[in-house]
Amino acid sequence: MTFVSRDDIINEICTNGKMQTWNFAKVGATAPVVGIWHSLWKGTGNPGAGADPAATPGVAYASDTTSPVLGSMYNADVSTDQRQLLSFGAVSQVAGTLVLYDRLAGVSGILVSSTGNKTISSAALDHLGSTAGVANEAWLEWTVQPTTTPPVFTLNSYTSADGSSVTTAPANPTLALANGAINCMTPLSLLGTKQGIIAASTLAVGTAAAAGTANFLIIKRLAALPLLANQWNEISFLDDTLSLPRIYDNATLGLMWLGTTTTAPSITGTLNMAYG
Repeated sequence: MTFVSRDDIINEICTNGKMQTWNFAKVGATAPVVGIWHSLWKGTGNPGAGADPAATPGVAYASDTTSPVLGSMYNADVSTDQRQLLSFGAVSQVAGTLVLYDRLAGVSGILVSSTGNKTISSAALDHLGSTAGVANEAWLEWTVQPTTTPPVFTLNSYTSADGSSVTTAPANPTLALANGAINCMTPLSLLGTKQGIIAASTLAVGTAAAAGTANFLIIKRLAALPLLANQWNEISFLDDTLSLPRIYDNATLGLMWLGTTTTAPSITGTLNMAYG
């Protein structure tokens, strides 16, 4: 099911009590790089610090109150109802942009310290697979910073949301060494004519660094929240954007940060969700 009107949402919340709230507080585990996406997955707070995924085939993330994934904001399953995000608000002591995302799959130990194809072979997604994954993205989350030589790499073999295999994705720009600092995140280019990604096979390294290791991730971004220092901001998806991002059962919700300073952010905020 899904909501059919504003009155339906109000009735489900007020009459049937179908609302869930997550109050979060996260402190960045390492200093970010200005203007580069930064993972808050390993940051302390609530939820607690997450861990790296397993090596190939990694993990298909599925988190709820019965089997929570450490690091994730998780909620009880609501099937056959459908959960929607109503609002997303936060405050930080430094300015930047906070993004809420669903962490769908992860594979650790992807090396850029030698050339050639690096095996990913990611596991089948728990949700947002098949055509529902048209907005899924591929990222690297750095665990060992590349050194000496800036690496060049391409996600050269993956499965798009329409189920077809892609072996011709464009190469990523050469990665500046500083932009691969620990917990930095690098988006991987996908073929423009093929939307989304539901599985990855190999990452081709054309130019190798002396060192460098990353987690491969498939994520879906759900909401972005611009923040000024020490000022609360909140998006109402009913009133501000006329959209209600869906939060799937087993969603593994994480946060990423685009900072304007190298100071690690200290963020508190709230998610309000309703289902019906």
